[in-house]
Amino acid sequence: MNADDYLAKATNGKLSPKEIKDLSEAIQNETGDVYTLLLALGRAEAFQHQAVVEKFLVYPDNPMMARLALQILCKYWDRGQNYLEHIKGAADGFTWDDEDDVRLMAISCLGYVFTQNKKVDLLRSLYEMWKDEAADRMVRESSYLAMGEALGYSPSQLPPASRHFDVNKDIDHELIRKVEKLLTQ
Repeated sequence: MNADDYLAKATNGKLSPKEIKDLSEAIQNETGDVYTLLLALGRAEAFQHQAVVEKFLVYPDNPMMARLALQILCKYWDRGQNYLEHIKGAADGFTWDDEDDVRLMAISCLGYVFTQNKKVDLLRSLYEMWKDEAADRMVRESSYLAMGEALGYSPSQLPPASRHFDVNKDIDHELIRKVEKLLTQ
């Protein structure tokens, strides 16, 4: 079975235990389209293969693989709290993450994990990234969106992630006031 077939079956929840095992082995051997195979493993919710996904959390040869591993563990499998120190480090940026692929996912994960544990330091990190006018625009935008997610805003209440927005003007000032209030408590 090729990577696209695995992905289609995983997306529809139709991978057998043997197929999941074969998929995991192909990823471990880095055989074929490993990115698509890893995505399929994530969508299959094959939690027993968590170590296979973890292997890619630090993957300087292909930051998009590290981004996907973080996305799977945090967003798909809801295990971000188990990787909080890694997420914090990734949100600060890795030298090998030239295009901030991993960093932007980690910023999003900070907001997601805050919804679970309500640790104010996570919200403070997002707020500080958003306030940093010297930071890259994508980092500031991602931080704002993650703060929105952290406070329970729906995607329709936030600027679409598919376009750039002015992080000083195209924002909900009430969201910022709510964040600032939480940070002073």
